[in-house]
Amino acid sequence: MIYVSMTDKFLEAIVTAYSLDKFFFCTWAILCLVFHIGERVLPAESNQSYRSMVTNVRITLVYAIVRPTALLGANYFAGTFMATVVNRLWGPWFAVDLSGLEHGRSGLVKLILLVAIAFVPLLIYDFFYYWFHRLQHANSWLWEQHKLHHSDHALNVTTSYRLNWLEDFLKGLLVSTPVAIVLGLAPVDVGIVALMTTGISGIWGQFLHSNIRLSFSFLSSFVTGPQFHRIHHSIETRHQNKNFTTYFPIWDVLFGTYYRPARDEYPKTGVIGEPSDPSMREILIGPFLRWGNRVTASAEQLVGKVTAKVKEACARAGDAADQSTAIQPHRNRPRITLRRLPSSAKPKRIGEKSNGGEC
Repeated sequence: MIYVSMTDKFLEAIVTAYSLDKFFFCTWAILCLVFHIGERVLPAESNQSYRSMVTNVRITLVYAIVRPTALLGANYFAGTFMATVVNRLWGPWFAVDLSGLEHGRSGLVKLILLVAIAFVPLLIYDFFYYWFHRLQHANSWLWEQHKLHHSDHALNVTTSYRLNWLEDFLKGLLVSTPVAIVLGLAPVDVGIVALMTTGISGIWGQFLHSNIRLSFSFLSSFVTGPQFHRIHHSIETRHQNKNFTTYFPIWDVLFGTYYRPARDEYPKTGVIGEPSDPSMREILIGPFLRWGNRVTASAEQLVGKVTAKVKEACARAGDAADQSTAIQPHRNRPRITLRRLPSSAKPKRIGEKSNGGEC
């Protein structure tokens, strides 16, 4: 019965995922048009080619088709398992009781708490996303999957969904699932929460990636914006590994990765050495190919080291055998002992007389 219930829930989640994707991507298309008007009126980088946008739309279509299954197909069960284990080990005290924070209060205090509570889920989400995003840049294996997003040399509103289809699988597992656990949601709802949070952050992401000359000045320490996130995509060395958060830079400020851009600081973007127009093979299976190459290279290196050690051991054994063979004859050679003969036993010379007789 439990298996049937989970299967039904999963199939329902798949249907919901593709239904929501229609909504999210219709919204994406409308917002692309709106923000693109802003990009043409007040561009951060002038004279961007539409070729980049065509490439990004192609990547987004692949992402839209594969993403829901990738997100829910594996992550739904993984997230449910994680939430179930945590709930059984730690119990409900592990969760943040949002309703309890404002219970029994009234007036202005309650209003302030309610407004604050509205931002708590986003703050919690941003905390987990900050560390996930930072790990993507610090870990070379995760970077192989994430660099498709950063390789756009013309950052614009369509870059927001220039993502490898594994992005939301990893984000759902490492960000949305912990958020759902902390907020005390039921394990069976974790998959849907992962989809919803991904969709919301994706819509905000369109604003962040827009090629709009918009500076928040000192407010960039409190809320993210296009200039804040452009620094994150910059090719300049001083901007590397900066500004990881999605909504609130407080986590960047606290953990030392915040970079406040100057008023007119709008750097070039992209990844040096990476093409801005990847092939369909790269879009679909690029990370897997590079991971496979790395595993193969590591295996060959390991085999080489083991082979060298075996040859070295065999060589040492051979040298020891040669030395043993060279020493062995000397050990088995018979000893020669010299003894003095008594005078009576000495041989007589010719013509010498013996005592008491003649020759």
